[in-house]
Amino acid sequence: MRSCFIAPLTVGFALWTVSLFGQQSMPTLAQPIPAQFLGPTPLTVDLRNYFGVPGLSGPIVQFTTVSGRFNVELLSADAPRHVANFLSYTSAQRYDNSVFHHVNPVGSVGPAVLQGGALNGLTVPPTLVPVGPNVALEYRVPNTRGTLAAARGGDPDGANSQWWFNLSDNTSSFGPASGGGYSVFGRVIGSGMTVVDTLSQFPRFSLQGLPPLPPLPSIPLRGMTASQTTVTPANFVLMNTIREVPIFPVPGGEASVLTFSAARTNPGVLNVNINGSALTLSPLSIGTSTVTVRATDTNNNSAESTFVVNVTTQPVFAPLFTLQPATQTVASGRTAIMSVAATGNPTLQWYWNDAIVPGATTAILVLDSATAADVGTYFVRATNFIGTTTSIRANLQIANVEARAAGRLSNLSILTTARTLTVGAVVGPASASGTLPLLIRDVGPTLAEFEVPDIMPDPEFIVYRGGSNIPIGHNDNWGGTSALDAAFARVGAFRLPPTSKDSAVMMDLTPGDYTFELYGKDQIKGSFLAELYDAVGLARTAGTPRLINVSTLADLEKDGRIALGFVVEGTTSCTVLVRAVGPTLESVFRIVDAVEDPKLELFDNNQTAKISENDDWGGDAQLARVMRSVGAFNLASGESKDAAILVTLPPGAYSAKVTGVAGAAGYVVLEVYEVP
Repeated sequence: MRSCFIAPLTVGFALWTVSLFGQQSMPTLAQPIPAQFLGPTPLTVDLRNYFGVPGLSGPIVQFTTVSGRFNVELLSADAPRHVANFLSYTSAQRYDNSVFHHVNPVGSVGPAVLQGGALNGLTVPPTLVPVGPNVALEYRVPNTRGTLAAARGGDPDGANSQWWFNLSDNTSSFGPASGGGYSVFGRVIGSGMTVVDTLSQFPRFSLQGLPPLPPLPSIPLRGMTASQTTVTPANFVLMNTIREVPIFPVPGGEASVLTFSAARTNPGVLNVNINGSALTLSPLSIGTSTVTVRATDTNNNSAESTFVVNVTTQPVFAPLFTLQPATQTVASGRTAIMSVAATGNPTLQWYWNDAIVPGATTAILVLDSATAADVGTYFVRATNFIGTTTSIRANLQIANVEARAAGRLSNLSILTTARTLTVGAVVGPASASGTLPLLIRDVGPTLAEFEVPDIMPDPEFIVYRGGSNIPIGHNDNWGGTSALDAAFARVGAFRLPPTSKDSAVMMDLTPGDYTFELYGKDQIKGSFLAELYDAVGLARTAGTPRLINVSTLADLEKDGRIALGFVVEGTTSCTVLVRAVGPTLESVFRIVDAVEDPKLELFDNNQTAKISENDDWGGDAQLARVMRSVGAFNLASGESKDAAILVTLPPGAYSAKVTGVAGAAGYVVLEVYEVP
């Protein structure tokens, strides 16, 4: 071991009181958990609906140090380049076992900071943290207490691996007057500054004799004896790890900002179990139990809610509709769907103009080839042991429009992070004549303008027809042509810089099946956006082909989510079948490692209104018949845990999202079909 000569700093300072400025975003109870009533089956409560950490919008990283753990919110909106740079170091684990190598504590002369990110402390002398490219200045947030700022030396654009925590308000010292300012890209949340302050109060030393490293004139060290003249790795003040973490715990997850715990009275009545953010209440016997749930953050700040659980042997409420039938207008001869969802395990009966619809006793009502004879008012009566609830009344209207004006699918988009993505599309119907001009885009670099992290730097794609392995189209770098630029504007797609390495091409496709393979150069993983646009526009006729089915095979990461956006265009509503297929993939396509239990949700364009959701399609005979009619492959059985939604949607933009129940991961097919 090489000797390192040290000398203690004799800077004296008095005890000081540290303000809590900068310590924000404590756990809160957004709303109390209401009383729960259980029948003979367990009930699961999503605790994310009741607890939270307000004020957070950026990624969260957790520092694990020799003095404890604390969390930092990264300010992606204010310093996107610095956040991306910092996350690149943390994901590569370059900060593991690194050293806090400089401290100027509160009460000393000059700005009070605690600095790290330069040295690895597993050896003496320490080794340098490998650095990447420098990051340009992004000064937008002042260097107040509790903020995380990039160290950059004298070059405003010279930041790379090093950073510091502001221990006091250093706004004036590191503001614009100091060479343009120092970029703040994070803030300590909760009461995490108590850990940072503890780290800053280790004794300081001047460490010499570290060639080729420069002297460290104010390094904090721990466990030093009065006679010690050299240091060992045990003396360094270390960051053990820095990891990006979620706010809420997930099943099997290693760390998160919040953790949940639960306790109950009368244990013979009820079992409670927490898995990630899901609280499961399992009845044991008839009776009452009081349950207290507590959300605790990394630094032991907490919020709690106490509620009563009543266990009975029967449903305790009349049915409650969670999805009501919707008024809609469809083109004459097209399919219309009415659907509902209700709690309380009810039996259902559909009515049309106050008359019973014979045999209509399931959650969906399919009206094939709807005509003027089907116009009227539809509603449902739901009945259980307690009573009967009637849904709202929804009107079905028929519009006699030209075929080209009828509702149809016109656009598909998939935003994902992967190395490759397979997208399938069907152009049809088979009776259509002519070709469909289809704009195909694979966008990576331009996503940086939308602050999407970890973008794919150079995407490209290949197009195949049917089962052929001979490409019929390909693009790598769209080339900035005026024709494509005009096409972007015509279909409403955002513009691409002329010199970007995004890919795009316009193709004329005849009716049939097509496969689009999208991937990054050298199999680099990254975020990219796959898009298909129907570019017919005003040239559409009744016989023009259109997109009638789009699908993607994707790898759903643990606790992840995959979204498929699509647009319904026209003057009337369009009926669509949306499916998230996991379990059936193994039996039909021999795909192993499929998602065991996918959950499907359908949202409007603003991601605010959930239109419908499904977890296990249930084997509904009407739904199975529609699947066959549109050419969808059969699901394994009515008991399979695949998910499906059949719905009639007005013109607009929508997003179908699939997640794995209990955070399950694996392959999943997400698809949408037009139902004529």
